[in-house]
Amino acid sequence: MFVYFLTLSLFSFHFFPYVQIQKSFLKYNCVDTIGYEYDYTILEKGVGAFSLGSTFEEKHLWADLSFGMPLYKEMKFLPYLNTSAGVKLDNFTGYIGYFLPISSKKESSADYWHEMLFQSLYAGITAHHYMRNLEFAFDIQLRKEFSSYSIPYCNTLDTSYISMGFTSKIGYKQKYFNPFVFLSLNSEAICGPITLNAGLGIAFGNLPAKSGNYWTMKTCSNIQVRKPNIYLYPEVPCSVTVMLNPDGRLTVSEPPYENGWIVFASQNGTIKNTQGYLFYEAKINKIGVKNRGWCIKKDKIVSFFFSILSSYGFNRRESNDFVLYWNDHLPSSPYYVIYPLVNEEVDKVCPLRIYPHPDAVLRVWFLIESSESLVSLEAPTVFTFKRNGFVVTEWGVILK
Repeated sequence: MFVYFLTLSLFSFHFFPYVQIQKSFLKYNCVDTIGYEYDYTILEKGVGAFSLGSTFEEKHLWADLSFGMPLYKEMKFLPYLNTSAGVKLDNFTGYIGYFLPISSKKESSADYWHEMLFQSLYAGITAHHYMRNLEFAFDIQLRKEFSSYSIPYCNTLDTSYISMGFTSKIGYKQKYFNPFVFLSLNSEAICGPITLNAGLGIAFGNLPAKSGNYWTMKTCSNIQVRKPNIYLYPEVPCSVTVMLNPDGRLTVSEPPYENGWIVFASQNGTIKNTQGYLFYEAKINKIGVKNRGWCIKKDKIVSFFFSILSSYGFNRRESNDFVLYWNDHLPSSPYYVIYPLVNEEVDKVCPLRIYPHPDAVLRVWFLIESSESLVSLEAPTVFTFKRNGFVVTEWGVILK
C-alpha cells in the first residue's frame, strides 16, 4: 500500500527540465571600505552561475533539484547540488532548500586551510506578477550558512552565521525562453554590511518558482596581522587573564597561548616571564578599512610613526618597540599608504577579553600598502587616549 501511494505521488508530478545562466556586472559594497584583496576564493557570491535541473509540480506543490557551477575567470570552484521544495498559493510561493557542494576542497599548503566544506539551509518567500509576457518577481530569503575547515596539525573548526537576501527580477517570459535582469541585496549576519549585485540572465525551460539565487561565498584569505604586542599596566601587581577570539586563527604566540594567557603583571608594565608584552600573530578572514589614512614618503616614515603613536596615546616604550621592529621589516617602497583601525574596528575581527577588567584599552592596527607614487587621502581624526587606572594598549600591522 505504501509503495502504491508513493508511486502514485511521484508520477502525478509534472516534470520540467531547465537550463539557466546568469552573470553579475555590477557589484557594490555599501560599507565605507577600501577593497581588500583575498588570496584564494572558493565560491564567489553573486558573480555568476551555470545551472541545470528540473522542477516537479503538482497543484500547489513543487520541488526543484539542480546541479550548478559558478562562473569565474579561474575555475577553482566546487560544483554544487541545490534542492528545494515549496507551496504555491496564487502568485506567492514559500519554500525551503538545501545547498551542498559535491565534494570538499583540499589544499596541501600549510599556509591555507587544508580541507573545506561549505553548505547552507535556506527558506524564503517569492512573489510573481505577470503583465502579458513581462514577469516581475521579488524574493526574500534567509540562509543559515554552515562552514568547516581543517588546518594541518590543528583540530577541525566550525563556523556558521545567518544571512539575509532580497532579489528583484524583471524578465520576458515566453514558453521556454526567459531572459531577465536582476538586482539583489545581501547581508551577512542579517545586520552586517549590505552588498549589491546586478546582472543579466537567461533561462531555457520551466524555472523553479523561487527567484532568489544565492550561493555560498567563502574566502580563505591571507590577511596576516603581524606582530601585535599587548601591554598591561595594572594599578597593583596582580595575575591577569587575557583571551583573544580572532575571526580566523592564531598562528604564533609568545608566551604560548593555551585557551588564553594567565600572566603576572606590574604597574610599570613588566610581565613575568615575558619581554614585557604579550605577542601574537593571526590570520583574519575578512576586514573592513575606512577610506581615510596617510601617504608617507619612505624617509619620513620613522618620524611619522613616532608622532602618530604619541598622538594616539602610546608611551615612549611602546612607540620605540614599534619603530625599532617595523623600520627593519617594512618592504622597500618610495611611499607607504597607511590606514588605521582603532579600538572597535579591531574588536570586530579580534575581540579581546581581560580579567580583571581594565579601565582603559587602546588597540591600533595599521594596514600598510606600498605605493610607487604619492596618494591623496583624507586624514582620519585621531582621538588621544587617556591613560587612567588599569591600562591596556596594543599595536599591530597588516601588510598588503
